[in-house]
Amino acid sequence: MIPDISLPHPFEVSPVTEPCIREAISRKETSFIMEFIFKKDKGLMMPRPVKTIMSLFLGMCLTAFAVAGCSLFHSTLPAVCRDHCFTDGRSSVTWIGHATFLVRTAGVNILTDPMYERYIRYGIPVAKRFREPALPFADLPRIDAVVISHEHPDHMNGRTLSLLPKSTPVIVPKGTGTPLRVMGFADVRELAWWEETRIGPVAVAAAPVKHGSLQCAGFVIRGKKVIFFAGDTVVVEGFSEIGKRFPVDLALLPIGDYRMRVNLFGLNRWLKRSQHMGPADVPAAIERLRCRKMIPMHWGTFSTQGILSIGADKPAEELRAVARERGLERRIVILDFGEQYYLER
Repeated sequence: MIPDISLPHPFEVSPVTEPCIREAISRKETSFIMEFIFKKDKGLMMPRPVKTIMSLFLGMCLTAFAVAGCSLFHSTLPAVCRDHCFTDGRSSVTWIGHATFLVRTAGVNILTDPMYERYIRYGIPVAKRFREPALPFADLPRIDAVVISHEHPDHMNGRTLSLLPKSTPVIVPKGTGTPLRVMGFADVRELAWWEETRIGPVAVAAAPVKHGSLQCAGFVIRGKKVIFFAGDTVVVEGFSEIGKRFPVDLALLPIGDYRMRVNLFGLNRWLKRSQHMGPADVPAAIERLRCRKMIPMHWGTFSTQGILSIGADKPAEELRAVARERGLERRIVILDFGEQYYLER
């Protein structure tokens, strides 16, 4: 027998949906939530405010999923062809996109947070590239080492790492090396903050950064020049200690994904405080690090930085304005995709 589910105002069920609900209950396929909302014989009724809140929450979730879905179906711009020189002895950095740089110093080639995959995947794709990697993987010179700042898949990317020889030294924060060993890498070096290892004539030291509650590290790369790669971070007190310990010639700092288009549930404050620094934070970072030059990264590459966030190229535009306002035009260098910057002129 089908229970009587006719509900008094204000919980009336429309004539269109009532047969579906009755059929579901008759097949005993309804969930507790459905029973909680619709069945009188349980003695439970969902109050109108609760029902309104749930409807709003579900609507926002559906909107977020729809926007995320749209972020997977845009076109991807091809790589820009540029001339690169990886044979001379000058120290340089080449921005490949996102947080991926080819760092060259003292004849050693180090790849940072290698990410060549078209999608960011957390089990399923959640974001797609706006731009292809600016330096094709096949055109990379010999890679002497890799540094990885943390375990997020757009920084520790398994598909990209699988393209590297398993003998490549991989330097990671303490406690994050297991996935790499499972992949077959024979030389995985886990560093706690201030610990150091060497790749030939180049020293690599782990340094303090903060990206939520993750085990993470920035890396100070010391060859002919001193280069600090921050990975994902906010501005931290540890930057001052880095500046005291090392004469930083160049800092590679993130400036994207620090603000959502719509500040749902106060996410912007959370992003800025614990996840990503933004353009307005760069002067403080430069002051603490005492770096001669700064190059921004983590902007303009993936759809999270253009559809869910404030705009793909907006962080760079904001940083140019900050540089003008604070008189930092000579210290802030905004690279184009694939551009090679020489530290020694």
